[in-house]
Order: sequence, then structure tokens, then C-alpha cells
Amino acid sequence: MRGTGYAAGRGDRRCTERRQRVRRGRRAPSDHSQRSSAVDSGAKIGAVGLAGCLGDRGADLAEPSHLSGHGGERRYSVDSGRRDMTGWLAGKRALIVGGGSGIGRATVDAFLNEDARVAVLEYDSGKCATLRQQLPDVPVIEGDGTTRTANDEAVQVAVDAFGGLDTLVNCVGIFDFYRRIQDIPAERIDQAFDEMFRINVLSHIHSVKAAVPALMGQDGASIVLTESASSFYPGRGGLLYVASKFAVRGVVTALAHELAPRIRVNGVAPGGTLNTDLRGLDSLDLGARRLDAAPDRARELAARTPLGVALSGHDHAWSYVFLASHRSRGLTGETIHPDGGFSLGPPPQRN
Repeated sequence: MRGTGYAAGRGDRRCTERRQRVRRGRRAPSDHSQRSSAVDSGAKIGAVGLAGCLGDRGADLAEPSHLSGHGGERRYSVDSGRRDMTGWLAGKRALIVGGGSGIGRATVDAFLNEDARVAVLEYDSGKCATLRQQLPDVPVIEGDGTTRTANDEAVQVAVDAFGGLDTLVNCVGIFDFYRRIQDIPAERIDQAFDEMFRINVLSHIHSVKAAVPALMGQDGASIVLTESASSFYPGRGGLLYVASKFAVRGVVTALAHELAPRIRVNGVAPGGTLNTDLRGLDSLDLGARRLDAAPDRARELAARTPLGVALSGHDHAWSYVFLASHRSRGLTGETIHPDGGFSLGPPPQRN
């Protein structure tokens, strides 16, 4: 499995065969050593990740630059991800599913910077190793987020480490690289459908099912699921991806109604994102493709938004912070759209 913040290992591993490997992080001391590690790693990921994505252009895009097109020059910039802590999540205990890379990893760093205690469920063993090395006080659970077993284990580890759970975030996802119905061989439709919906939808349902008993016992509990611009509009994914993201939007709506008033449920619908590890469907021979590997992606993303911005996971992470915080206590069943104004239509023509 791979995705927004959750990547699958390659090879012949199967979820029914894989042994769950759990590392229980040390309970965070009062000086919040989880957060201090994240401040350093978040800044490095913001700068290094951008350079890796943009190559020689990375330094140029660290500050606002000019982008020509749509009738004139348009400025855009990329966020480094570094912020001073404000304590919006002080006292919150969170589990982030798919927190190994991309939006998920940026959300881990943002939560820690806002003084939350965080546990992570991640599929990819290499990303788990990186998390453990960079954030030694964060409990990291290696397991398949599309299975109930892994989600149950992750919730239990978080509860044991922190004494409870206040927030669940799910950033799991996979892509279809714009495959239309005509592009999908008839003999592969069933397999592709199952893979897409298992990863993009079932993973969210399993994580919620596992977390609800722990969340029900807390005041101000919240769930934040990852939607997409494709949860609302066609054209930014193929048939199966758009359908799956509309389904996640439905999950948010249904759960918000079911779980009120004890648990708030909201979504974040990012637009195109830099520095993700969003991969394709194995069932359509797209597993080796990485969306962020597209050439000149930063300029392409900026060119299609009215704000002219190329957004990274660090830009999106603050929406998750807000929805998990007490400051959003009046919101449930809602979606935040950090998409640079994509939903407004093409950028305006300027003379």
C-alpha cells in the first residue's frame, strides 16, 4: 500500500502473512521531547524534501518566484514547514495512520510542534525506521492500515503509551494516474476496484472502528480523514480514484452524524501536493510510479490555482491541526480545502 503518507513495500508480502512489528515509544516527559525532535526533523524535511523534488530549482522556489502564464506573471512560493509552537494541541493524544511520508509525515511533525503526543501506524518498514530514528519518543507501529488487526494494535499501543486517545487522523491513499474506464482492461476491473477501495476507503473505516471505543471516553475527541479535491470534482484523477474519494467524503458525513455529540468527524481535501509518495495501483501495473516524480510538478501545480501556489504536506498539515484542536469544537461533517483556490476554477486572466 502506498499513498499520501503511507507507502507499501514491494515484493510478495501479503497482509495475512505479515508479522506486526511494534515499537513502544517512551512516554513523553514533561518537557515534551517528542516535540523538540519534530521541530528539527520538520524543518529538514521541508527544505530537503523540496530540493529533492525540484532538483536544481529547489533553491529558487524556497522564496517567492515568478510564474508566467494566464495573461501575465504570477508569483508562487513553497512553504518550508517550519513554525513556532503555539500549543494548539497541548494535552492531545493522537494516532496518525499513514504517517511515514508526505501529508501524513508533515501532520506528525505539525502535531508534535503543537504539543500533542503522537503515535504512528505505517506500512513501509523503511519509513518506520526513519521515524524511529528521527522521533525516538514516538511509538511507531509497523502494519497494514487496511486490516483491523493493525489498527487495533496501533490504538492499543497509543492508549498504553499515553493513557488514552483524543484524535485519530488517517492519511492513507493510492492513485490511479488518471485511468479512464476505456483504459482499464475488463478483466482487471474487479481487482483494480478492490485494491483502490480497500486502500482509500476501507483503511479509513477500519481505523475509525478500532479507535471509536477509546475516543468515546474523551471530551473533545475528533477524527480527521483525508479526502481530496477529487472528492468534489472530476479531472484530477481517474474513474476509480475519484469514486473512492467521493466515498471517503460520504464516510465523513455519515460518521459525523453517527458519532455526534461525543466525537467530531471532519475531512481535509488537499489539492495537488508536492513531496508526496503517492503511488499507483499494482493491479494496473502502476505500483512503481510516483506522482511526485512528474517533471516540473511545482510549476504545473501553481499554474492551475488562482493563488499560484505549489502546496506541500506542510501546508496541508495545519488544516489537520485546526480540526483536531478545541478551536474547531463547533465543526463536524465539514471539509477544509487547502487547494490554492482550485475549486474556484482556472486562474483569472490578467492584463
